[in-house]
Amino acid sequence: MTYEDLGTHYFRALGKLIKQSPTLVFSASQGTSLDFATGGAAISFSFPCDFDYLSDLLNGIDVSGNPMNTLSTINPFNQAGSLYGGSIGGCGIGKGNHKTAITNSGSAHQQNGCEMSVEQYLLLRQARMGLLEKDKIALRLTVPWNPNLHVGQMIGFHWGGKSNSDGASIYGSGSYLIVALKHNIQLGGYGTTTVDCITGNIG
Repeated sequence: MTYEDLGTHYFRALGKLIKQSPTLVFSASQGTSLDFATGGAAISFSFPCDFDYLSDLLNGIDVSGNPMNTLSTINPFNQAGSLYGGSIGGCGIGKGNHKTAITNSGSAHQQNGCEMSVEQYLLLRQARMGLLEKDKIALRLTVPWNPNLHVGQMIGFHWGGKSNSDGASIYGSGSYLIVALKHNIQLGGYGTTTVDCITGNIG
């Protein structure tokens, strides 16, 4: 759920949110002064969690973004068993997160019921909400105060190296989804906005 447009609540899927184009791009560069008045400069940044690959593996996605969950089903009505998933490394137990389920595929009509369809949906039901927890924050970014930033928005971040005169990106550059933010306004008009972000691989 996001809260924007002066009081409107929006309910959107994470997969849809990460497909947005970044609305703002922030930059940080070592050894180079940045113009904070433009609003595109990062005052400070950090990467609290570097375990994106581990999180993906635990959620059934390999390093190339392919699903690796496997499923074995048993139908107690007709004693039929099947194996699904793990198409890259073969079918069955051992490819990734293995799940088991009871099914009524092929016998639902005889049991006077509806198909449970676990073969179609169970491999897709791996939880992704765990990546929103505070220990999974991929980027914490502090920028000049910006009231236009809100949760559920995609931003871009570019981190230029100290000797990177051609402007090529290094580790940390990319698109991020804002999952939490905090405004800090002090006396004298100085203000900052700190955003906690996750990488787009959550989708």
